[in-house]
Amino acid sequence: MKQILKLFTFILMSMTLSNCSNADTPAFFDQYMWQYRPIVLLVKAESNQDYKDQMAQFDRNKTALKDRDIKLIRIIDGQSHEKARVYINDELKPNLQTNVFFEHFQINPDQDQFTLILIGKDGGVKLKQNQFVPLEQITGLIDSMPMRKKEMRQ
Repeated sequence: MKQILKLFTFILMSMTLSNCSNADTPAFFDQYMWQYRPIVLLVKAESNQDYKDQMAQFDRNKTALKDRDIKLIRIIDGQSHEKARVYINDELKPNLQTNVFFEHFQINPDQDQFTLILIGKDGGVKLKQNQFVPLEQITGLIDSMPMRKKEMRQ
């Protein structure tokens, strides 16, 4: 009887932990957990100045992004969620449903013309801004994370 109780307790705890691990992000990000730190850029139009500045900064600092295991996900909404374009590290992903991003992160593309979201390797949202974010702020935040500190020591 004690063994059954122990087994039941173990199963219950495992289920609870697995359900809590990435509650901050949609299931789409499960494929990146523990390997990458996604940066999600959600933008109404590629002509948005914050978007242009952010992308230019990222293009100039690819090594810094790679060193920190950043996976860049760009969602260009256009006129509707159905016609949104999704790029993952410059590769177009035409069949991704984008409404889950807007709903989950509570973004209204008609009001929020630009949003940057940094997601940690643990799946938690670490930063969310509706304006250009200097690279020093992003890398400083990442470098202060315990997992990144461990990576730098190795």
